[in-house]
Amino acid sequence: MSIKELLKTVYQEDMVTVASEKASATIFSFPEAKVRVNPDPPLVRALQSRMNELCALEKGWDGYGGQPVSHHRMSFGANLLGSICSENTPTPSLVPGSDGTVQIEWHENFCDIELDILDAFEVSVYCHDIKDNIEEEFDLSSDFSALAKWIQKLEENRA
Repeated sequence: MSIKELLKTVYQEDMVTVASEKASATIFSFPEAKVRVNPDPPLVRALQSRMNELCALEKGWDGYGGQPVSHHRMSFGANLLGSICSENTPTPSLVPGSDGTVQIEWHENFCDIELDILDAFEVSVYCHDIKDNIEEEFDLSSDFSALAKWIQKLEENRA
């Protein structure tokens, strides 16, 4: 039995697999582990320190009982970024939610894109193209192609 098969058997509830046309990645989320993603795209490597920082926040970090970002949500966000972003995607900001969620945000190149990672496969999205004055809000659970189109628009505006 391979290590992956063994871990899949033992830690099935702690495992999330994200697959897209670009990549397939499996992550494992353990309370004592740091956020890990495979493959390790440059954008995710650039965010690694911030991801670990948000997962290590002390309870009450916001002065009102705020929870640290859960490893499960952060790992899903990392895998999502690794799957839909390219080497041309600007580095987003990561903002913790007081309930343990995380927002991934871009505010540049005449685009505002905000992803609220509520849970694995539960993402609330807000997008605004400032030049063309187009706004969209939508929730995603399995098909992330609409988000990928917005990320592509962000990359094109950067060029």
